[in-house]
Amino acid sequence: MSKSITYGLLAFAVSSSLLVAQGEKPAGGWSAKAGSGITYDGGDQFGINMLNFVQARWAYENNERTNNDLGKDENSFDVPRARTLLRGHAFNKNINYVLQVDYQDTQDSIVRDAYVHWNFADSIGLRMGQAKSQWGLENTGTIRGTMFTERSSASQAFDLGGDNPRTQGAWLMGTAVENKLRWSVAAINGLGNEGDANDDNELGLVASANFDVLGDYFGAGGREWWQQGDLRDGDRKLAGTIGAGYGMDNTKSVAGNPNSADTETTAINVNTAWSIQGFQVMGEWFDSSAETDNVTTSADQNGYYLQGTYALGKSGDSSLQWAVGLRYSFVDTTDFSTAATGTEITDISVVVNALYHGHNCKTQFEVTKRDNEPEGAGADTTDYILGVAFQLVF
Repeated sequence: MSKSITYGLLAFAVSSSLLVAQGEKPAGGWSAKAGSGITYDGGDQFGINMLNFVQARWAYENNERTNNDLGKDENSFDVPRARTLLRGHAFNKNINYVLQVDYQDTQDSIVRDAYVHWNFADSIGLRMGQAKSQWGLENTGTIRGTMFTERSSASQAFDLGGDNPRTQGAWLMGTAVENKLRWSVAAINGLGNEGDANDDNELGLVASANFDVLGDYFGAGGREWWQQGDLRDGDRKLAGTIGAGYGMDNTKSVAGNPNSADTETTAINVNTAWSIQGFQVMGEWFDSSAETDNVTTSADQNGYYLQGTYALGKSGDSSLQWAVGLRYSFVDTTDFSTAATGTEITDISVVVNALYHGHNCKTQFEVTKRDNEPEGAGADTTDYILGVAFQLVF
């Protein structure tokens, strides 16, 4: 299945390129632009855009060793993501679709997104398929648009789905007050089970909303395609958003065993982001708890991050912009009702971005100091992570 998807996408790319190459304005409404991909505009009946991106990275981890830790320093290259995104509309512009695959994914399926979105009323739509849960500001925004080499450790710990915060379900979502208010309510298979069927007879629930205090903060793409950093041209006036999210799920305490006890999980998120004159400040607070029936144990964890970035203006006639950032991220998993387990992880990261064409072509240089404070007998450690990342969107 994965091979057939890959071959189909490659065939589409080749045929599209040939059509675009026919001339400056190819017949059939084809166009192409670096950073925006290949687009076919067939009017109200049909439209499609194909976008690719590759992220390459080098990281060196100087890990502190203890008597009980056999960990060692790491020095490695990797390609964390290589994706193709197809999106557009069919039959009319109110029926939208998204299909995104990641060739580097190590799970059973390379499909990241696969959904249909029907705008059945003014500013209100229904979505079904596999998509982002819409929980959390940084996790809902595109990974292509982060000002650091990865999302914060707090966002990753509470993203309701590992490195890919997605699930399968149905979403009712929309906008109001001239796009200042964006909201979503979803019934899903579960928190953090991308591609998996629901394991009991109760669906999960995710609800979230953002209100943009001084006007539409996210723009036409909404929260899902939102990119970090104040990279606006001209007079970059004050703009900001505040938001919150709630998640609830019921799962089995033993995976695959329908007769095992139920575990109730709830998660809360509060977020905000503000931009002015090249500066952007954003932060989120997370909390989750899980309780298992007929068991005296419970698990609670919380965390937050706060980051600030500044983007200089473009250098002369070129598209190059330099941007710098500082981030503090904290995750606490020590609040358990029984045995002393868990740890506190604190990250302090500094990043320098060379944005050649915005986020579409960039190099990032990042240094992170990570403090690990395990509960119980474990020794505290301090690790240092040096990373260089390059991204191309085409």
